[in-house]
Amino acid sequence: MAAEFEATGMRPTAPDRERLASGIELSEHLACALRETQAALLQKDAQIAIDQETKFFEDIRAQRKLEQEARFYKKDRSQQTIAELREAKAKKEAMLRNSIRDFTVLDGLDD
Repeated sequence: MAAEFEATGMRPTAPDRERLASGIELSEHLACALRETQAALLQKDAQIAIDQETKFFEDIRAQRKLEQEARFYKKDRSQQTIAELREAKAKKEAMLRNSIRDFTVLDGLDD
């Protein structure tokens, strides 16, 4: 604006100069605040990306570990006693009876 005044041959008065100076100062403060906000947003987005990448690779490692453990896992029923085997069988049968009963009860509600 000062260059425009000089080009046209106008000379701002003292109040005009003060107003120009305060406008320039305000613009500088706004630009600085905007720059800081943008930097904070970029930093936040970068941290989110890093966290997501870290979680992704941790999940892959955990999956591989589980797959390795599953390869070497052998279920050994011979270590259970006959009473434990009967109890497990009874629990399984009870669970199956209850699940079928609940399904038939829900099926009757649709009518």
